[in-house]
Amino acid sequence: MRWWIMCVAAMASSAQSPPLLDNVKARAQENLKRLPDYTCTENVERSLKARRERRPRHWDTVRLNVAYVGGKELFGFPGTGRIDQSEVDRLVGGSISNGQFAIFVRSVFVENRATFGPAAETSLDGTPAFRFHYEVPVARSGFLLRSPPFGEAIIGYSGRFWVARDSLDLMRFVVLADNLPPSLKLLSDVTTTDYRSVSIGGRDFLLPEHSTSEAKDVRGAETRNVMTFENCREFVGESVLKFDGTESPPPN
Repeated sequence: MRWWIMCVAAMASSAQSPPLLDNVKARAQENLKRLPDYTCTENVERSLKARRERRPRHWDTVRLNVAYVGGKELFGFPGTGRIDQSEVDRLVGGSISNGQFAIFVRSVFVENRATFGPAAETSLDGTPAFRFHYEVPVARSGFLLRSPPFGEAIIGYSGRFWVARDSLDLMRFVVLADNLPPSLKLLSDVTTTDYRSVSIGGRDFLLPEHSTSEAKDVRGAETRNVMTFENCREFVGESVLKFDGTESPPPN
């Protein structure tokens, strides 16, 4: 029951909105422009709480390789030598999601899908920060929410994110599914992702470190996925990639 294209957005107070927002966008675009093709190991701890259960119970642990190549997210299982699947739910059944990589920031800061509200000065984990709010209407949304076996729908979404006050580096963002269609049998769908600086090829980039996705359905069941990313490195062709049915040649 999960989702594909997501986005991040910003807001700022009326006095500082244009320059602050422009600087936040420029910072995100700079990171994307410099970002090389890369791959990470993704660990997903999945838990489930039924309506009458007091606490969530551990369901399973999924381990994947995820790559950001040519502006796309691709997935594969470790040890197979392939990272070629763009739809992660074709590899893993049940509650699973994608979009935590550069797809999020690209949707808002490059493709300008969002509208913004006023900014607030705050702090996050003791670091001075700006908190921003955004909204993406369904007409400009690429957010495909799947809820097996009930179906799927393109929906609008909104949320907030934080950037460090000194550097304007992205620290955290939250994505909330808006106006969920009754046909999906979902009451809520929320994802929170934290970012950190990661060294790839001797240069530092902002990449997701930790992400939590939570969904609740009309029957009272709740799912929770906790994703961590590690061993991020530049993609240099050690695995076979496939786009539109064609394979890249294996390394010599």
